[in-house]
Amino acid sequence: MTAAIHAAPAGSTRERILLVAAELFAQQGYHGTTTREIAAAVGVRQPSLFHHFPSKGTIAEGLLEWDLGLALPEVKKIAALPEPAAVRLYRYLLYDLGHLSNAPYNLRALYNEEVIGSPDFARWAGLRDELHDAVEGIVADGIANGEFIQIQAALVRQAIAGILRRQHQADPIWAIADRPKAPCHGGNEGLFGLD
Repeated sequence: MTAAIHAAPAGSTRERILLVAAELFAQQGYHGTTTREIAAAVGVRQPSLFHHFPSKGTIAEGLLEWDLGLALPEVKKIAALPEPAAVRLYRYLLYDLGHLSNAPYNLRALYNEEVIGSPDFARWAGLRDELHDAVEGIVADGIANGEFIQIQAALVRQAIAGILRRQHQADPIWAIADRPKAPCHGGNEGLFGLD
């Protein structure tokens, strides 16, 4: 199953559709982008696009699968490590920054409530909530054992998510071709103690 959630081969029509759609979603909004515009930008006809993805929603699901399908299992592993909460929170931050900075796709348009809050994406909202719960669990553990100050765990998770979201909006790091790879999917998984 893991192979199914990795990016399609570089240059494949499926990969080009995902890359272009993510960029158009970010520029025009999910609801402001049509499959006709995606097909034209990729250089294929709509029937060819529909051969790979039956709808715009399935394109968005392909992007969400790449993101949450990779991130959620890793974050759950990190949250379950038998280490102090501060170490687990650090490992989570390192992982998430690496995951996002190595993302081949511009994912920012999919995580606003207008999209992910839609009933069409309820499954993905649920997976996002599981990821949030894992991060909040790390923080709650740290509060309970005195590593962290008394604060609402959800507030800390929201602050982290806000910083990451703001960074993506201000500096689209996925668009920098010569950026160094962060330690995430580039063979440095041992840094996380998860292998």
